[in-house]
Amino acid sequence: MTGLGETLQFIFNKGLFFLVWILPGFLYAQSAQHTREDCHYHIHGIVVDQARKPIAGATIIIKELAKGDATKINGEYKIEDICAGSYTMVCSYIGYEPDTVIIQLSESNKYLTQNFRLNERDIELQTITIVEQKLPIPALQPTEQLQGLELESTRGKSLGESLKSITGVTTIQTGPSISKPVIHGLHSNRILILNAGIRQEGQQWGSEHAPEIDPFVASSLSVVKGAAGVRYGPDAIGGVILVEPAPLPITPGLGGELNLVGWSNNRQGVASGILEGNLKKASAWSWRLQGTAKRAGNAKAPGYYLKNSGVQEFNFSSAVGYRKKNVGGEIFYSRFQTKNGIFAGAHIGNITDLERAIEYGAPLPEYESGFSYKIGRPYQQVTHQLLKAKAFLTSAHLGKFTLTYARQHNYRGEYDLHRPRGSNENTPELEYTLRTHTADLIWEHKPIKQFITGSAGITTFWQSNVIGGRYLIPNFRNRGIGVFVIERITQKKWEAEVGIRYDYRLLEVFRLRNGVRYEPTFHFSNFAGSVGASYKLNSNLSFSANLGTAWRPPAINELFSDGVHHGAAAYEKGDTSLVPETAYNFTVSTRYEHEKWNAEIGVYQNYIDQYIYLMPVFPPVLTIRGAFPSFRYTQVDAVFRGVDAMVSYKVLTFATLQSKLSLIRAINRSTDQPLPFIPADRLENTVKFDIPHIDKLNHLHLQIALSSVHVSKQRRTPANSDYAPAPEGYTLFNAETSFSLPALHQAEIGLGVSNIFNTSYKDYLNRFRYFTDEMGRNFTVRLKFKF
Repeated sequence: MTGLGETLQFIFNKGLFFLVWILPGFLYAQSAQHTREDCHYHIHGIVVDQARKPIAGATIIIKELAKGDATKINGEYKIEDICAGSYTMVCSYIGYEPDTVIIQLSESNKYLTQNFRLNERDIELQTITIVEQKLPIPALQPTEQLQGLELESTRGKSLGESLKSITGVTTIQTGPSISKPVIHGLHSNRILILNAGIRQEGQQWGSEHAPEIDPFVASSLSVVKGAAGVRYGPDAIGGVILVEPAPLPITPGLGGELNLVGWSNNRQGVASGILEGNLKKASAWSWRLQGTAKRAGNAKAPGYYLKNSGVQEFNFSSAVGYRKKNVGGEIFYSRFQTKNGIFAGAHIGNITDLERAIEYGAPLPEYESGFSYKIGRPYQQVTHQLLKAKAFLTSAHLGKFTLTYARQHNYRGEYDLHRPRGSNENTPELEYTLRTHTADLIWEHKPIKQFITGSAGITTFWQSNVIGGRYLIPNFRNRGIGVFVIERITQKKWEAEVGIRYDYRLLEVFRLRNGVRYEPTFHFSNFAGSVGASYKLNSNLSFSANLGTAWRPPAINELFSDGVHHGAAAYEKGDTSLVPETAYNFTVSTRYEHEKWNAEIGVYQNYIDQYIYLMPVFPPVLTIRGAFPSFRYTQVDAVFRGVDAMVSYKVLTFATLQSKLSLIRAINRSTDQPLPFIPADRLENTVKFDIPHIDKLNHLHLQIALSSVHVSKQRRTPANSDYAPAPEGYTLFNAETSFSLPALHQAEIGLGVSNIFNTSYKDYLNRFRYFTDEMGRNFTVRLKFKF
C-alpha cells in the first residue's frame, strides 16, 4: 500500500473518534483566541419565518458597505471581513416585511450572531413573485448546495460532473460523455433526482443512462446525503439531488442572461440563454423561456482520440406563473434531447479480441481515429419531456395546501455498432418509451404554539414502459401510492424532527417467452421512518444526528434483464427471485464556523439488507453482436461506512486554503469481504484567492483557484470480481480564474484548465476503463452576459 493509502486507512480506522469529538473540542477552544486585525469582523445568523422555519434566498445587506449575503437552504448567512463600527443591517424576502437592525462591531463583539424572524405580509401587485412550492430540505440531514460562483464554474458540464466538488459525491462513467452521480457509494435507482420539484423518471436503472436534465435550468443544485425515504419516498436510499430553477421575476420588465462555454479537448461548444419577464399591467403573472445547445467531438486521452465519443444536445424549458397572497399556480415544461456517441472500441467482435483489448488497456489499432464531430454507431438517442402543473391555496386557519400534477415522456433508442442485416440505418436495436404520471397533495399545517410545524401528504404515480427491438427488459406497468407525516419542533438552540411514511407498489410485467405470454405481478410495500435532532452549542459550533430508514423494490432490469446492454457494453442477467432492499442509515455531523477557520465533519453508516448489485460472471459471453463481459444481479447484506470532511483556513483576507476528504468502506456482511465498484478514497486541496475590487483595473473582481485532486487505488475489491484489476491511483492538478468588470454591464469571464500535466489515468468507476484512459488536458473558456 502506498504511503498516502496507509495514511488514509489510518484516518479511517483510528481517527473517527478524533475527527468527531476531539477536533471539535479543539476548535471550540480556539474560538476564544480572537485576532486583532481591524477588518476581520464576522456576522452570521439564520433567517426564519413566523413558524421558525428557515427561509432560503432571503437577502441580508449592510447598507453602509453595500455588502451582504443570501441565505442558504437551511436559512443561514455569513458576512465576513468587516471593519469595526456601527452599521445598519436590512433583511428582506419577497412576501415578508423587511427587518432592520443597528449593530455595533467592536473588539469585544467581533463574532456577532444576528438572527432574523420575518413576518408575512400582503403582497402588492408590484412585488409579486412565483416561488417553487416544495417541502423544505431536511436540515437535520447532511446537505450541501452549489449556487452562485461555485455553480457558475461548472457550467457546460453534465449534472453528474457538476456535483463532483461536493464531498461524498462522485460519478460512475461510461466513457467521457456519460456520467451519473454517486452519493456515498450509491447511484442509479438508489438516488432520487427532483427536477423543478418533480421526481425525475427515466430509464435511470442503467449505469450508462445519465440524468436527462439540463443543469443550466438550475440556479442551485443541492445534495441531501443519506436515506430520505420519509420525505421523498421509495428509492431514496443513498440520497436526493434537487435541481432548483430560480424564482420567476418579481418586478415588471424584461431580463435574461447568455452563457457561452468552450472546451479545448473535445472542441465542445455550449450556448445557453434565458429570457424572462413580469407583466407590467398584470404583475401577478411572470414567465421564463430557456434553451441550451451543445456540441462536442471526439474526446482526447493523452496520446490518442476516443473514436465516436461526441455529444449533441438541444434543450428547452418554459414556465408561467400566477400568484397572489392566498392562491397561486405555475405551469412548467421542459424538453431534453441528446445524442451520445459510444466509444467504438468497447464493442468488440470476438472473445479473443476482447481479452486482447482489456490486456492492452488502450484502443486497439483498428479503433484509433483522429478528431471528428461525427457520431456514428454505436450511440444513444434520448428525449425527455416534463410537464408540470401546480396550484396552492393558503387558509388562515388550516395552513397551506399544494396540489401538483406532472406528466413525463421518456424515449431512449440505442444503436449497436453492427446493425442487423437488412435493417434500416436509423432503426435502433433497443428502444424504450416510458410514460409517467404523478399527482401529489401536500398539507402544511399552521404552526402550533409557534414552535411546532409539520406537513402531511399523499403521493401517487402511474407509469408504463413499452420496448422495441431486441429484448433486454420486458414491457411493464408500475403503480404506487404513498402517505407521510412529518413534524418538527424548533427551539432557540435545538430542533428535532420525526416522520413516518408508508408506500405500496404494484409491478405488472408483460413478455413473450418461447412463444408463450408471460404476465407475472409483483406487490411491494413497506414503511419508512426518520428521527433527527440538531443542537447549536454556541455561535461557532453545532452538532446534528439523524436516523432514517428507506426501502427500494427491485427494478425491472434487476428482475428481468437478459441480453446485451448496449450502452454499458456488457451482457446482463436478472433474477426474478430478488426481494426489496431495506436501508438503516445513521449520520452524525459537526460544524464549526470561526472568523478564519471553518470545518465540517460527517460520519455515516448505512446498513442495507438484501443489497442488489452486478457480479461479474466468467468467461465473457459471445453473441451475434460480439463478445461482451458478463454480469448477473445478486443480493447480499451490506454495510456502507464513511467520512466526509472539509476544513478551510483564511490565510489572508483574500486567500483561503481548503481541504476535502471522502472515505467510504462497503462490506458484504455475510463474507466480510469488500463490495465491488465502490468509490476509492478522494482528497482535494484548493487555494482560493478572492479580490473583490482592484481599483487600478477599473474595480475588477478577480477570483483564482488552484487545486489538486488525489484518488487512491481501490485496493478493497473482492477476488475474481472484475475483468481487469483496479487501476492505479492518480493525482490531477487544475486551475481556474474568473473576473467581472462593472464597466462590462454584468459580464463575467472564466478561464480554466483541468489535468494541467496531461496525466494518463483510469478511474475505477468508469465502465470503459478496460479499453481507454480518461480525458487529457482540457482548457475552458466561460462567458456570461446579464441583461
